[in-house]
Amino acid sequence: SGVSVPKISPKEEALRDLKMDFEWGKGGFGSVMFVDLKFTNNGKHAVKDIEVVCRSAANSGTVIDKNKKTVYEAVQPGETKNIQRFNMGFLNSQATSTSCAVENLKIEQ
Repeated sequence: SGVSVPKISPKEEALRDLKMDFEWGKGGFGSVMFVDLKFTNNGKHAVKDIEVVCRSAANSGTVIDKNKKTVYEAVQPGETKNIQRFNMGFLNSQATSTSCAVENLKIEQ
C-alpha cells in the first residue's frame, strides 16, 4: 500500500522550525565567549529553555572547545527574539571561529 511517512514528534518539529542566527565575540580579556542570538520561531509551538551549543575551532581547523548553555527565554510562534551578549562561558584563547546550533529545547504546554 502507500508509503508511510515517519511522524516526527512535536519537539523535533519545534527544533526544526526554530531558526537561530548568531554573532560571536570575546570578552573578559579574550577568555569569555559572548554571542548575540536571534531566534525566529517559524513553528506552531511556543518554545523555551533553548539549549545552544557552540563548537569553536583554532586556525588549524581543529575543534578545541565546546560551550553549552541554556537560554531561559520563551519564543512564541511567529516571534523573533534577540538576546544580546549572552555569556557562553570560558573560551580557549586559540579559538578563532565558532559554529553554534540549537541542540535542545522545551515546548511550552
